[in-house]
Amino acid sequence: MTKIGFIFKKENVNLAKWELERNLVSFEVVSESEKLVIAKISEIDFEKIVNAQTFPFGAIDRIVQIYEHASLNKFMDDIASNFFVDSIEFAWLVDNVELETCTLLSKQILKLARKYFKKIETNNIARTLSLGDLQKSENIVEVVFLKRENEIILGRTIKFLNPFYFKELDETRPGRMFTHGTSPKLAKVLVNLIKNKTGTVVDPFCGTGTILLELLRQGYDVIGIDNDSKVLSLARKNIKDYFKNNNLCEKRNYTLINSKFENVEFKATASVFEPYMGPFLKKIPSPTVAKAILKELNFLYQKTFQSLHQNLEGDGEIICILPSIPSKLQVHELNFDLIFQDKFKLSRSKLNSQNPIDYESKKGNRIKRKIFILEKINF
Repeated sequence: MTKIGFIFKKENVNLAKWELERNLVSFEVVSESEKLVIAKISEIDFEKIVNAQTFPFGAIDRIVQIYEHASLNKFMDDIASNFFVDSIEFAWLVDNVELETCTLLSKQILKLARKYFKKIETNNIARTLSLGDLQKSENIVEVVFLKRENEIILGRTIKFLNPFYFKELDETRPGRMFTHGTSPKLAKVLVNLIKNKTGTVVDPFCGTGTILLELLRQGYDVIGIDNDSKVLSLARKNIKDYFKNNNLCEKRNYTLINSKFENVEFKATASVFEPYMGPFLKKIPSPTVAKAILKELNFLYQKTFQSLHQNLEGDGEIICILPSIPSKLQVHELNFDLIFQDKFKLSRSKLNSQNPIDYESKKGNRIKRKIFILEKINF
């Protein structure tokens, strides 16, 4: 087992822990804080993370190799063995360790580094580099100072989220429509929460195909359904472009269906979707308007979940994001008893992570959103 740290924004703590739980074969949490989980992971998981062509997570920002009980000399030897260059730049990330202690340790590390590198640059230890800054050079080593109980632990960032990756995915798609598109980052997060890593997954509100594309990247067969023929043609265009750019010759199975979802029969092991959530709200609505929106959505979602229960195979799972509508007086919630009808239940986390999970809404939209991780109840 290898000890690894996973760093994330504190508002993503529940989502990050769910991602770990659903994507690591074997792991044991050693310690955690509001923005860090240290875990022992299997060699299989470690190799998969290290060798991944793209960063494997959506809610996690950094993956840190932990050097517990290691001397500074051993720590520096390992850095030197991973950076075959004459010049190097040191960046620092401090988590719950006194700045004075970190400053002292950083000076010792820089002194040892002179044995290996001709030119050394260092950043302010009180300032953590952004992911964008880390992306600018391959010769940046980010040293992490962590505190577990009363022990100071050294770490080194070995993988981090490319902040431009999702923007590039979004902007390079040939078929885009603002009102019918899930963000590529949200699509990554939702697909990562699927427990079963093989099979066929259906998106009943597929729009321009963002979730379908992420499913294809992760090796699933897909079914995309939408009652709008215009956006479905954009989804087909995006999928064909993806196959062409990756030389896949459309080897994976995908089916696109122009229909109301409740009218379609299909077989799938899971469903991932961001449904229609009502009109885009630039300002907080009145209670009357909020209730009217939810009445429409309750009816739509009831039919959706009824169809999913009929067509999902076995213990089929659902990963979806659903809204609540704030008004000037209160936050109005969907009628989940009506929607789920004892046909689906919330999945339970081994790490006691929250479910459903709060997720930040699109910029400017007043609708609040939560991610639901559900499993089918078989009678």
